[in-house]
Amino acid sequence: MGGATSIDVTKPGIDKAYGIGKLRDTLHLSLKEMVYIGDACFQAVTTTRRKKRGLFHPVKGPDDTNLVIKTILACLGEK
Repeated sequence: MGGATSIDVTKPGIDKAYGIGKLRDTLHLSLKEMVYIGDACFQAVTTTRRKKRGLFHPVKGPDDTNLVIKTILACLGEK
């Protein structure tokens, strides 16, 4: 179950941790160069924290996500 209003249908092993790894490989980045922002990032967080890589920021919804992204961009001097 993906959430209260949706159902995620994927093959076994295809989850947020898998998606983060594919994005990392596609963009040729290390996990240390990435920030994951999301609600329910449990598997991705536990898998990656165990390896002590990556930065995760849990959020509670779209408005919270927007605020976190705008704050990060402001700290980086982006508009």
